Amino acid sequence: MRRHKRKRRGFTLIEMLVVISIIGVVAAIIGVNVMGADQGARIDTTATQIHQVGGALDVYRLKFHDYPSTAEGLEVLVKPPRGAAIVKTMPRDAWDRPLRYAYPGSRDPSTFDLFSNGPDGVADTEDDIPPRSAE
Repeated sequence: MRRHKRKRRGFTLIEMLVVISIIGVVAAIIGVNVMGADQGARIDTTATQIHQVGGALDVYRLKFHDYPSTAEGLEVLVKPPRGAAIVKTMPRDAWDRPLRYAYPGSRDPSTFDLFSNGPDGVADTEDDIPPRSAE
């Protein structure tokens, strides 16, 4: 008697489920790491923008002997009272929201406060990008 060996072709349902589960776990791990890196990059970008706008405010102070008031805001860097613009366009934070500016500053009235509300967009919460005051 000869036994015919059945040729096995394809994958069983259980094998397919195991492979799909492994791919799902790997994708989840990678997704979490990528999302965290994206948020860190946005925070770093916003901190850099704050530093650059702070430098532009220092230039404004040298030209006009004082920082712009809170009412004048940061737009005065684009359209100063006289002379050429200090910046061509006013940058926004990485979440496409305007930077927050106050002069006189809350910590030191002789300087300004410049910051972003951070990822949640709400002022005075933990995730605010720290202010950069005049140095």
